[in-house]
Amino acid sequence: MAENKNKPAKEKKPNIFKRIGRYFRECASELKKVTWLSRKETVKSSVIVVVVTVALSVLIGVLDTVLELGIIGLRDLSDFMR
Repeated sequence: MAENKNKPAKEKKPNIFKRIGRYFRECASELKKVTWLSRKETVKSSVIVVVVTVALSVLIGVLDTVLELGIIGLRDLSDFMR
C-alpha cells in the first residue's frame, strides 16, 4: 500500500473540444513567434530556386542525350562486329 502513495493520481483528460481549442491556441501562439521573410527575400529565393531547377533540368537532359547516343553507338558497334 505504501507503493501507491508515491504514484501520482491518474489525471483525467479534458474533453475533445477543450483539447482541440488548446491545440489551436498553441498554434496561434507559435505562429506569432515566427519571423517571416520580406517580399524581396521571398522573390530572391524563388528566383534562385527556379534558376537552379532549370539548370539541373538542362544538365540532366544533356547527360541523358549523351548517354543515349553512347548506348546507341555501342549497340551499332556490336552489330558491326558480328
